[in-house]
Amino acid sequence: MFEGIGPEKLLLIFAILMLMFGGKRISDVATGLGRGIRDFKKAMNEPDPPAQPLPAAPAAPAQSLPAAPPAPAAAQLAERAPETRQSEG
Repeated sequence: MFEGIGPEKLLLIFAILMLMFGGKRISDVATGLGRGIRDFKKAMNEPDPPAQPLPAAPAAPAQSLPAAPPAPAAAQLAERAPETRQSEG
């Protein structure tokens, strides 16, 4: 895949990157990349902490909810429906 890339081409690519981003920006990116790789390797080599069981939630007493009273609006609409039909006609 990279057989055609020699040292001359790598220098040319590096020079173009320096012109585009500047030395400070490339330095920051390289530092961040190095830190990321180092942290990843460190995390891969550390053993996983033992899993701790979750605490059991206290059992809440079962309570039945009282039945909701019938909605008065529905009853009123049912009573008014015949009245509106008669007055419209």
